[in-house]
Amino acid sequence: MFAHGIHLADAEWQCLHETGSALAFCPTSNLFLGSGLFRLPACWQNKVRMGIGSDVGAGTTFSMLRTLGEAYKVSQLQSYRLRASEAFYHATLWRRARAAP
Repeated sequence: MFAHGIHLADAEWQCLHETGSALAFCPTSNLFLGSGLFRLPACWQNKVRMGIGSDVGAGTTFSMLRTLGEAYKVSQLQSYRLRASEAFYHATLWRRARAAP
């Protein structure tokens, strides 16, 4: 699990996929710090596992509902429509679905 992943080159996205790595998308901290936008379309295109989190140290809220709202806005800025069910899945169930038995 790697945090943020907002400054990845195309080759690094491919490396994450090949190694089965996952990224933590923390939209509230990325927006608050002005550090960049998570490239959600690149994440999907490269089939990289991703979870949505609040980033306790640098985010503006611990509320996952607000965090998911910010994730939606980040996706809209990149011409991608993040569905509510998709966002909820990546904030909760994806960990269980991808966990080893």
